[in-house]
Amino acid sequence: MVWLKRNVFIVISGVVAVALLAGAVMFAQGAKKKQEDAVASLSTYTNQVKSLMSARPFPNSGTIDKVKSETEVIQTFAKNAEALFEYKPPVRMNGQEFKIHLLKSLLDLQKEATNNNVQIPNQYQFTFGHLVPMPNLPPYGIEDLQERLDDVQHICKILYESKVHALERLERVPAYVKEPGRGTLTYTYWPRTNLTTSDAVFRSIPYVFSFRGFTSELTQVLNRLASSDRFYVVRKVELAQTSGRRRAVAGMGMMDDGEGEDGGGEAPAPVAAPGQNLTLQQRMRLMQQRAQQQAAMKNAGAAPSLRTVVDERPLRVTIVVDIVKLIRNKKEDGPGGPGMPGGPGMAGP
Repeated sequence: MVWLKRNVFIVISGVVAVALLAGAVMFAQGAKKKQEDAVASLSTYTNQVKSLMSARPFPNSGTIDKVKSETEVIQTFAKNAEALFEYKPPVRMNGQEFKIHLLKSLLDLQKEATNNNVQIPNQYQFTFGHLVPMPNLPPYGIEDLQERLDDVQHICKILYESKVHALERLERVPAYVKEPGRGTLTYTYWPRTNLTTSDAVFRSIPYVFSFRGFTSELTQVLNRLASSDRFYVVRKVELAQTSGRRRAVAGMGMMDDGEGEDGGGEAPAPVAAPGQNLTLQQRMRLMQQRAQQQAAMKNAGAAPSLRTVVDERPLRVTIVVDIVKLIRNKKEDGPGGPGMPGGPGMAGP
């Protein structure tokens, strides 16, 4: 203790020196860590520069100009691709104007079905029958109802031009929240709205329709959907056979549309089974049928063939499609939620 009292200055100086030494060691370690990080980062950038220097093609003025030109090509392609999806919304109407337009459009669709020999249910209203007796329509739902009606008219036009036998069912999603008419509205498929830019949105609206026809009519419908000025995405095609049948008879140039399993027409000639004796009337009929077939083949110069070469049943076809649209003017949020005037575009059950 006496020594410490006499040499207190030396002791304090030693403690301060030890503290400074510890601080210097810690600072050196931190600086070393930063140096190692800087060296690693420099090495990374050095390798990138070396890879660019050895790249083929070398990023000189020529290759840069080529990249710019290819970028312009991509931008032009994107602009042209947008034209495939672009949709011009119909002119806005008030409730009374839309009611008149709706009634006229429904009458036109019914008349066009008659003119094209397409069967439709009696007094069919094309998913809008529940709106006809309503005295007032929600103002925020008018614009989307116009869009749904325009889509339904376009789908019906494709079916009419394809000469389908009958339109049996047509369903759409609600145009606004709590829209009535559950019998003709589908809640299975949801529309989707994706923001693309500040003033444009992509919208995908599903529709379901069923019709009767043969494979030729189905082919026509799919071809017209593919070549339409609107962008249709076929999500599902379901086929079911009906009771009718279309048959083609070889050598006679005949086609008949019949009901039932055999499709009508003359009964086939009897064929003798091994060990079976035909009656005189059956033999005469068989000989007459063979003579007619031989005469027909001789006149046509055709090789012998079976009686029925085409035997096709009409189909009941159900198709689910999405109509994808690029709408330039973004709609404001309505009382039902963001993205649509009347809500999110889909009503819950």
